[in-house]
Amino acid sequence: MGQEPTSRLRAAFRWRDDHTADPTGWWLDPRLLRDVVTGLATLHDERPTIVAGIVTRGAVLGALAAQHLDVGFAEIRKDRKGEGDHGSGILRRATPPDYAQRDLMLTLSRRVLRPRDRVLLVDDWIATGAQAIAAQRLIEDAEAELLGVAVIVDATTAAVRRELNVRCLLHERQL
Repeated sequence: MGQEPTSRLRAAFRWRDDHTADPTGWWLDPRLLRDVVTGLATLHDERPTIVAGIVTRGAVLGALAAQHLDVGFAEIRKDRKGEGDHGSGILRRATPPDYAQRDLMLTLSRRVLRPRDRVLLVDDWIATGAQAIAAQRLIEDAEAELLGVAVIVDATTAAVRRELNVRCLLHERQL
């Protein structure tokens, strides 16, 4: 994503009064959305065999990136039902505390990843890396490999960035 789309990406972003992100401007401009998806899909040099995204924004962006790359898409869900038995075909991993100090349970259907799949995880934002780390473990549980994480905004630490091979369109300090 070149300088001009990056400028448009920054211009379309707003901080809310409660200091949370309001990325709705990113979704309203179809040209910007197309450039964002192309940018996310091409941040890593290695070609994935499948793209994954965590519900909700990551799933939307991930599905669009998968379409751009002409590969399949794997949805990682947030299990709000707890740890009850929801079928033997579901992989589960708890997240470390996230930016809001919440622990979540992420789930992935066993049938969507094949052993040796190379997975690109796509999301809009990475802060603590808690969900991405849990997603990486789910991917490994399925005997697949995480190639890296592609995000619009990187607000994480260097250690998490290295561990997950995070690439971004913008660093938080650019907003």
